[in-house]
Amino acid sequence: MDRLTFEGNFCDIAQCRELPCPYNGSCTQRQVWERLKAYEDGCAVIPPCKVGEIVWYKTYIDNGSTCIGVQPHKVKRIDVRVITDGDVIDTEIPAEQFGRTAFLSRKEAKRAQEEKRDG
Repeated sequence: MDRLTFEGNFCDIAQCRELPCPYNGSCTQRQVWERLKAYEDGCAVIPPCKVGEIVWYKTYIDNGSTCIGVQPHKVKRIDVRVITDGDVIDTEIPAEQFGRTAFLSRKEAKRAQEEKRDG
């Protein structure tokens, strides 16, 4: 796929005429730009359905011993997890923990640890 975005500061690239930015750097155009960039970089997940939609799959009762066929189920939430290798078992990290208890760099983790300690 050809890239639709390019490197650089969005506000500089967009050449906004309003300085200082009335949106504090978080205008709608910038949000669309950042989502598109994340998708191109492989960091965005597009779920196969939406919350509230109906999905169909084989349904079991009696602790999984009796199949009652393909049944409709309403989607309550969509969950994304990162799986890492563990010494004994693999570890699952829910996506919402990134930036709170899981980080993409040691530097971010140390900064969060210091902020928590300093209160």
